[in-house]
Amino acid sequence: MTATSPPVATRDASGSVDTGPASSDHPPAPTATEPPGGSARPGVRQLPGVLLPVLLLGLSAAAGWVTTGELVMREAMLASTPSTLLLLATWALIGLLQDRLRPGSPALVVGFVVHTVVLAVGLWWNPFLCIYAFVGYYEAERLFRGRQVPVVVVVTAVLAAFGQTGGFRGVLGVPVLFAVLALVNLAAALALMHFSQERERQLHARERAAAALAAAYEENVSLQARLVEQARATGVSEERARLSREIHDTVAQGLVAVIRQLEALPGPLDADVRHRVEQAERSARECLLEARRAVQALAPQQLGEGGLAEALGAVVPQWARTHGIVTELDADEAPEESAHPAVLLRVAQEGLSNVARHARAGRVRLRWWATPTEELLQIADDGVGFDPQRVGAGHGLTGMRERLTAVGGRLDVSSAEDAGCTITARVPR
Repeated sequence: MTATSPPVATRDASGSVDTGPASSDHPPAPTATEPPGGSARPGVRQLPGVLLPVLLLGLSAAAGWVTTGELVMREAMLASTPSTLLLLATWALIGLLQDRLRPGSPALVVGFVVHTVVLAVGLWWNPFLCIYAFVGYYEAERLFRGRQVPVVVVVTAVLAAFGQTGGFRGVLGVPVLFAVLALVNLAAALALMHFSQERERQLHARERAAAALAAAYEENVSLQARLVEQARATGVSEERARLSREIHDTVAQGLVAVIRQLEALPGPLDADVRHRVEQAERSARECLLEARRAVQALAPQQLGEGGLAEALGAVVPQWARTHGIVTELDADEAPEESAHPAVLLRVAQEGLSNVARHARAGRVRLRWWATPTEELLQIADDGVGFDPQRVGAGHGLTGMRERLTAVGGRLDVSSAEDAGCTITARVPR
């Protein structure tokens, strides 16, 4: 779009509002922890799981040797020694496989079958190996899954009862005792399995409850942050609306009354008096324009769906027509979305206001563009300029700097007497 005084020369680029979510620091959410007694890493056996079979095997061998000559023959104990050593080796092999394979895998099943056969042979010679047989109860759920577990428990109960009855001779002599002991072992094992599974279910339920609490906590923290941000935005909006009404009802209306009184002065006035009245009326009208601009800036309506490009395209032509200054808007290199549209719009409005009040310029050029790291809005005029070292910053420049500093940006001012003025606002992308 191009225009001359008061029309405006503008080249627009589309844009949209880019509002990022507010972030805030919050205490960490509770997390579900591993239940007591659980392994640190699945598939890796802990120290008790390694020592228990060795301890039970040593206890079985010791009981056999202590009762040699009374309950167990020396020759039988000597014959059971290879089986005992082989049991230790096969269990060590099963432990290595357990660390590397998933429970119930074929290799673990084959290893446990071999181990069971060796145990049966050892029980033939040394019935006290029934003490070691209890390791089957302990490891059943670690090594197997599904229907494999009950099979392992039944086999372990039969082997334990075989040793408790006194071996092959005891089974043949008192088969009823063997059957009773097998049933007792099986019932005890199944009861222990039931309690263990119930405990696992309770632990899993606790873990799920802890996870649900952690999720609810995170959701509550997020909701609280959104509520705080909404309350802050609502408070700011209400305060801006209140200030807008106050300025409109007091300052603006008072200036209108002053202008009406000046306009109502009688016609025949001294030339010098008439000149002063006209100057006062002109100043009052300029102040009224600034008051109305402040009212508009503080009103709740701000950037529309078109974003900063659309807002600048509306503000710049209106300002040019009001003040009769040739104005150009260059937004050809503008980003598609502005990171801080409200801040840059306020800087543009304040910069144009400064030009109207102080610059006595004939031409103004606004340029909005972006680099990979920042957005820039530049306002350059050909007015009288000033020496930044000799003239202190007024409320306009101070306000612009404060707005930009709040979002991590800065304001650069370049001016000299009779050489115009250029201000450049920079904000991070």
